[in-house]
Amino acid sequence: MKKVLVGSVIALAAFTASALELGVNVSRDFSSTPLNSVGLTLGKTLGSVNVGVGYSRSTNTQENQNRFSLGGGVNLMKVGSVMVTPNASVVYLNNSQSANGYALTAGVDFSMPITKKLDGYVDVSHQFGQDRVSRYDGGAVTAGVRYKF
Repeated sequence: MKKVLVGSVIALAAFTASALELGVNVSRDFSSTPLNSVGLTLGKTLGSVNVGVGYSRSTNTQENQNRFSLGGGVNLMKVGSVMVTPNASVVYLNNSQSANGYALTAGVDFSMPITKKLDGYVDVSHQFGQDRVSRYDGGAVTAGVRYKF
């Protein structure tokens, strides 16, 4: 977890030069232990590259989980007003009932402007974790909004 926190601090320091995006989202994963979560993100676009940090919290009768993430993506193409961005991130999973561990996620983000400063997005991703957190491997769908300031 210390590596993710140090990486998050470095990423936050890099964000101070220009505008940030603050996001809120809801997510559903389709692993063998499905979880619904609510999260916050802080990101920055540097040209066509996006970097960001995130936190989400899942509560379930079987397991509560905190997810800390650090990742990025590249704006690949625009289809109409929808931006398509492949992305990847490293995630630290802090679980209440089972072992904690790291995972990698890879996916595609589809974002579209709602207003000049507000974007809506849907992200479809797959998680690949260490053996001790492999029960959470699988697909996930996240939807949310990002505010640019």
